[in-house]
Amino acid sequence: MVTNSPASPAEDFRAAWDTHHQRVRQYLSRRVMVDDVDELTAQVFEVAWRRWTEVPDGPERLWWLLATAHRTTGNYYRSRTRRGNLVARVATMARPHIEDAGWASVENVLVRDVLAQMAAGDREVLMLSVWDDLDVAAVALMLGVSAEAAQKRISRARNRFKVIYEQSNQNMSDDNDSRTLKQ
Repeated sequence: MVTNSPASPAEDFRAAWDTHHQRVRQYLSRRVMVDDVDELTAQVFEVAWRRWTEVPDGPERLWWLLATAHRTTGNYYRSRTRRGNLVARVATMARPHIEDAGWASVENVLVRDVLAQMAAGDREVLMLSVWDDLDVAAVALMLGVSAEAAQKRISRARNRFKVIYEQSNQNMSDDNDSRTLKQ
C-alpha cells in the first residue's frame, strides 16, 4: 500500500495528530474521568512520537494509537488504584506527635499570653530570633529588610514583650495576693 506521507517524521506525526487525535480523545473520554482525557491523549501521542518508527501507516495507524490508548487507560486505573491504596494506608497510620521544640520550651502560660497580645510583626520577629534561633542577618533575609532594620525590629519587639510581660506578671501577682488575703 502506497501512501502520500509528508516529507519529514515531524510532518508525518503532525498529520497523524490532525487526523486521529479527536478519535483517540473520544475513545479515552468514554473510559476515564473528563479531567484526565486531554492529559491521557497527550500521553498516547507522546508514546507514538517516541516510537514513531514503529507506528504503522494507513488505517493501522489509528488502530495502533487506540491500542496505545487502551494500555494508557490500564496504566491510568492501576495508578489510581495504587494512589487510593496509599492514601488509605497513610490515613490509617498513626502520625507521630511532633512537637515544635520552640513551643515545647514555652511552658509558661504567661509567655504564651504575652505573645498572643503582641502585634503580629513583633511576634514574628521574636519567634524568628528567639524560638527559631536565627541571627540578625537571617531574620533580615526572612523579612526582606536590612540587617540594621532587623536589629531595630528585634530590639523593639523585645522591649514591647518585656513591658507586656511585666504588666501581666504584676497583674498575676496582684491576683495571687488578693486571693491570699481573702483566705
